[in-house]
Amino acid sequence: MQKTTSSPMNNMPPPQALNPWKSPMFLEMIQGTALPVIVGSGPSSRTYVLPLTLLKTHSDYFSNEIARILPMMREAGANKKRKLDRSDTATELAHVDETDADEEGKKKEVDKAKGLELDRGEFFMRLPDVDPTIFGLFLRFMYQGEYPETVDAMSSTAAPNINNNMAPRTASGPISNPANPNTNTTSLPLRRPPSSQSNPAGSNSSSQPYTPIRPPTGTPTPTHLRPPPISTRSQPAMPPPPPPPSNPQVERIPPSIQAWLLAQRLGATHFMNYSITRIYSGIGVYFALTPYVFHHVWTCTVPPPSASNNTPNPNPLRTLLLDILVKHWANPNPHFPNAVLVRSQGPQQSSSSSSSAADFSMSLRARWESLFETHTDLRRDFIFGLQAGRGVGGVQAYFSAGAFAGRGGAGGGGVKRPGAGARPDGGVVVKKEGGNEEGGN
Repeated sequence: MQKTTSSPMNNMPPPQALNPWKSPMFLEMIQGTALPVIVGSGPSSRTYVLPLTLLKTHSDYFSNEIARILPMMREAGANKKRKLDRSDTATELAHVDETDADEEGKKKEVDKAKGLELDRGEFFMRLPDVDPTIFGLFLRFMYQGEYPETVDAMSSTAAPNINNNMAPRTASGPISNPANPNTNTTSLPLRRPPSSQSNPAGSNSSSQPYTPIRPPTGTPTPTHLRPPPISTRSQPAMPPPPPPPSNPQVERIPPSIQAWLLAQRLGATHFMNYSITRIYSGIGVYFALTPYVFHHVWTCTVPPPSASNNTPNPNPLRTLLLDILVKHWANPNPHFPNAVLVRSQGPQQSSSSSSSAADFSMSLRARWESLFETHTDLRRDFIFGLQAGRGVGGVQAYFSAGAFAGRGGAGGGGVKRPGAGARPDGGVVVKKEGGNEEGGN
């Protein structure tokens, strides 16, 4: 019997999409009160009006925030209705307004101490440090049960760096976060392989649909317009990965990895598990792992202070990347050695001058060494994994449980540093009638 191994190289299809719109519960989730959610900051920010039940169902973070602000929303609505009803005389109305103003002033001081300032107006939630593009993947998942698998494919004409507001906030270090030249980019170049079908409706694409040129009826098709003959030769096991960027300092975090990190912060367990399937099937096909990817993940998933250094790391994304690192470090694919781990210069660099190729190789080697020096826990687990001969499990071995997701996304205190206990910067804001805003975490 043939032995079957489970690894990203097998290109296993992900589990079937949830298709929530086919469930009777989906209609209930999109009913009722809605709350505007402002994602991002500056010109690239986006505002979505989302049902509260839908947010609570998919995210522990939103569930906790909504449970905290829902009584205030109801009280604000009741006060507004009560003031409209009590309008018998101008004297009584003025007296009521003065009394209510005193009560609201006292309550405002209490709310301000809790990090929330209230005023008459409209409630909305702000997530200024979340990338609107990545949050859009979360919206696609909530409404459609999936997002296009090709979001992780990098177009050869697109900039290799993605608008990443969730990058590690490190002031200095051996591996630093490069400046993002595309701060106004709000859509991802989506491009399917030639063998795939067209993108679903509503997905973004960086290329226009191809329209074949048809000669007039009865005219023989010119030779240069005829399709090439179908080749019967066997194709390689996987497509070659995109070549490393000419500037080694320009890095890219695949959107599915950013989506998983966002899901961890939001406490969105189902979205975490879906994102891990996209990462699992995309490594070696749409993207390769670089030192910066490991650095980004390890920085954004710092274990909580209560975790012991001797206990196994429970983070599913860390576990998957560590298993792949151990398996493919010494055994790269002979045809595409950089398909999974970028460790050496590609053919494009080898064909150039020997000095530039050597500089790239030395820079890459130094960056791997710097990674292991910066993250000693990664180096320790990597050495132990090599000694134990650990391999890559099936995709479901890297699924998250609700308890882990809750710790990652619903932590309190408005933590702003990346890590397992971090949550999105933001909070409930009340828009004044004059257009000003007040609020807090």
